[in-house]
Amino acid sequence: MKEIGINKEDRYTELANNLKLMGKYDEAVEYYRKALEVDGDNFEAYANLGDLLDKTNKWEEACEVYGKAIELQPENEVILNERGNMFFKLQKYPEALKCYSKAIYFNYKFVVPYHNKGLVYEIFSEFDQAMKCYKLSIDIDPNYKEAYVSKARLEKKLGKYEDALETYNKLENLEKNNNKILLDMIKINIDMKNYKEALSEVEKLIKIYPEESSGYYIKGVLVNYLGKSEESLKFINKALRLDTKNPKIYYEKALIYSNIKKYDKALEFLEETISIDPDYYEAYILRIDILMKTGKYSEAVYYCRTLINRDNTKMYSAYGKAPYRMYLAYKAMGKKKDADEICKYAIKYYDEIIELSGFVPEFYVIKGILLTHFDRYNEAKECYDYALALDSKYAEAYYYRSKYYEAQGMKLEAEKDMKKCVELDKSYESYEENIN
Repeated sequence: MKEIGINKEDRYTELANNLKLMGKYDEAVEYYRKALEVDGDNFEAYANLGDLLDKTNKWEEACEVYGKAIELQPENEVILNERGNMFFKLQKYPEALKCYSKAIYFNYKFVVPYHNKGLVYEIFSEFDQAMKCYKLSIDIDPNYKEAYVSKARLEKKLGKYEDALETYNKLENLEKNNNKILLDMIKINIDMKNYKEALSEVEKLIKIYPEESSGYYIKGVLVNYLGKSEESLKFINKALRLDTKNPKIYYEKALIYSNIKKYDKALEFLEETISIDPDYYEAYILRIDILMKTGKYSEAVYYCRTLINRDNTKMYSAYGKAPYRMYLAYKAMGKKKDADEICKYAIKYYDEIIELSGFVPEFYVIKGILLTHFDRYNEAKECYDYALALDSKYAEAYYYRSKYYEAQGMKLEAEKDMKKCVELDKSYESYEENIN
């Protein structure tokens, strides 16, 4: 059902939140910015934008954005702490110290800035002050592992080896299954593209929790991300032996096999994924992708329909291009009547998605391609124009608008758009349209 009365600011923010959850950080940043253009007092947008800028290593800009958020909520201890973290990363330690101190002033029970103050004092070689901060962190929250780690590290640095061992012993006596902080540290390092540090933390996780699957799973994901697909399989297999009912492990194994083009094996593990969790939508998307690549178009249509029917949010089926890929599959099979019918459905589907989800350039481009099927070229061109109005750096929109100009005999305009497309994305130099 169409939402009534929702304003642009809310649409932009909601869309940005969804994109952030899906890991599409660059797109999310753009929509938080659009939300702020509509309403410069949107605290949520500033806070999330600052977080994403941090994740993409744009600390100076993140610092400025968090400053805007603090102007709106000057007593928000979490944002004060985050701004302090940005100053810390920029090596502006006095400014970081001020932010951490303000965070503590507004919430003296908030443990994180105490620990962070200790890190600053340690850099200044004010070891007594640093130790007080670490001890105070532990007093406030006896389960705050980072404080134990920092305290033990400082004790070791000062030659207080017995004290360091005692601190490590206390750390080990905490609940053994409480690995959240270590997992958070791994995630932060991955977000910052510090893959060596992330792998180092994963090794610690495996050492502390050798009978848990999480460490082996994360290591497999990291190694695969670094392009060592074959090597990553041994870690994923270890994770599966420890946890045979976790769909994300089966999915990762399928993804690895897909990367090395062992599609039959990939499909086998996608079947396992879906049998455990029928609503693991990423598995449907990858399965459709493989089926299209391998020319199994009838099966692709089946799984496109299944994904559309199961995905109540419509976000996964939209970003997975399920309606569009159904159209491509029928077209590849030479089933013109079915292709016509599904193309009409897909146009209507993307109209609804655009109406509900805000303004996503990709959806306008897909709609434009579909309109071309019915020779509605001018409407298609309007879609490409709109996509570029939303994102002037969206290469695919330039590509398809260039094709429109070419078909209309507008050679100069076609060449101009194609040149811009290739400038933005070099892969279009050798791009050939296909059904995948």
